[in-house]
Amino acid sequence: MKTALFVPQNECRIKTLIDELTHRIRRTNQIIEKYNSIDGLRPIITAEDAAEFVKAPIKFLDDSIRRDFYIRIEGVKKPDINAVAMIFNIPYNDISSDIRIIRPDLLKWDYVYFKKTSMTIEMKPGAANKIRQELVRPEDVELCRYLNAHAAKHKLSREVVGTVAPMLNLGVRVKS
Repeated sequence: MKTALFVPQNECRIKTLIDELTHRIRRTNQIIEKYNSIDGLRPIITAEDAAEFVKAPIKFLDDSIRRDFYIRIEGVKKPDINAVAMIFNIPYNDISSDIRIIRPDLLKWDYVYFKKTSMTIEMKPGAANKIRQELVRPEDVELCRYLNAHAAKHKLSREVVGTVAPMLNLGVRVKS
């Protein structure tokens, strides 16, 4: 028989947040790999470079192109970055579009680090637990324990638990 359990509301979001973080890390690494494959650009190979890239990826890309593909045009202080990219066959629109979609700037360094050996961003060990601690309040856990004990004792149906949980800003998990 399946039983419904009260769970803290944010507990239901934790898996989603961890999945989103994992996806954002994977896609950010794809952008870094694409960036690092551009001949002439100094690659992202240090934790400092990675942190700077993640903090402001479009600015990092623009500054890198201006630094590594310096072009001087009479009367123009800063040449258009798209024009410079086009001259040097840099897939600027492709990379900047990926950056705008993936939003590496939303990665928190509390949860990730730069692994020098693979030149990738990785999730820190314990990041999932840290997210869980930040989202789930201890008082909600205690309330759920109390309610689950009483729900079991009084044999509350899944429907009753499902009705009561939202009133208390709690979630429901079905357990076999």
